[in-house]
Amino acid sequence: MRKTRRFLHGEELEKRIIRFFQHPHRLNITPYVQDEFSNHCQLLTNHHKEYLMQLREESVLTMRKVIFVGESAVGKTSLITKFYYGEFDSNYMSTLGIDFQLERFIILGYEHRIQLWDTAGQERFRSIAIPFYRGASTIVSVFDMSNPSTITSAIDYISVARLHSDTVRTTPCPTFLVGNKLDLLSPTEYKVISEEAQKVAMEINAEYYEVSSKDATGVNKLFRRVALVDFEDFCAGIEPPAQLSCIEKLFSRFFRINHDSAPKKSWCFLN
Repeated sequence: MRKTRRFLHGEELEKRIIRFFQHPHRLNITPYVQDEFSNHCQLLTNHHKEYLMQLREESVLTMRKVIFVGESAVGKTSLITKFYYGEFDSNYMSTLGIDFQLERFIILGYEHRIQLWDTAGQERFRSIAIPFYRGASTIVSVFDMSNPSTITSAIDYISVARLHSDTVRTTPCPTFLVGNKLDLLSPTEYKVISEEAQKVAMEINAEYYEVSSKDATGVNKLFRRVALVDFEDFCAGIEPPAQLSCIEKLFSRFFRINHDSAPKKSWCFLN
């Protein structure tokens, strides 16, 4: 059973508001190399925010789907729970099949809604989870930094997720490779696993992050970055509405003024 989401305020609310462009965890380990919001994204949010809101309300296709994949026990559920509820529980049960949470971010004044899909990592549930990869807007593949063997499976999960998500996309799906359980490593262990994971991220064209669900290291930054990259991808698929000519704008304004100033009819029926 899901927990009740507590009312967001203060820092919890603030971490969901993105006013400025956030850079990646490592500037050299990301395929998303821009250092500012794209001109296209700024155009939409500055001049066509109502149009974006209209699209969001009219079509479920604008609901973005971020899938978390990876082996069982790498910490996918704890990662989502830490950000969503602000809590960590060392006694999580393995996800059975699929689960999701709805999250909202305010990016440049626009409410960007995303679904966080938590997929089962156990082998017997993989066939159940795969159909839910379809339509994913962003892939987050998680591995356990204290268990180097999970990097290999993280790559496999990305390959499968990309295969199924790309069937409804014309561009590659934004992808993150995330090392969890950073708090369990000694400095020597960290150096070895971090270098290996960074090489893998570069090879598979994914952005790399290191986090700890337990002590919250990097968690907020990861989710804000995922939301930002996903929002840029969302904007890239939207054409701004056609601009009105000067004559059309003048006519539209004249029509609106006359409509608003016209006397209103009173519909009153007497028996």
